[in-house]
Amino acid sequence: MAAAVFTGTVMAARRVEGDPLDPPPPVVYTFRADHIYKGKSSAEFEVATNADSAACGYDFVIGSRYLVFATISESGLLAVDPGVALNTSLCAGNLLISPGDAPLGTGGGLPSGEPLTVELITALGTAHRADAKIGT
Repeated sequence: MAAAVFTGTVMAARRVEGDPLDPPPPVVYTFRADHIYKGKSSAEFEVATNADSAACGYDFVIGSRYLVFATISESGLLAVDPGVALNTSLCAGNLLISPGDAPLGTGGGLPSGEPLTVELITALGTAHRADAKIGT
């Protein structure tokens, strides 16, 4: 179950250091959040995922906006401790969404112009703005 659900834009990515003989270490993505659906209010989130899709990693693109579902549980998927609390995977339900900072709705939302489903919007519930004062 997700501990944090938010929409945000990927601002940076860094690969965690690891032993070159081990599986590839995870990547930590930094998101500038715009809306929080579940979890603590924050203007920024760091989320770890495996480096490639073969290991269930999600390949976020810097500058793109996503709906992110992140857990804090020990999934056993990450080969190296990334040093951040939140992690996600290819099967978590993450979704590339249209640029902007409006809350999600059924009137669009996907880069293709297709609407998000009523079921997803209902399940997400009411969003609140990310706290822009965090980290200042």
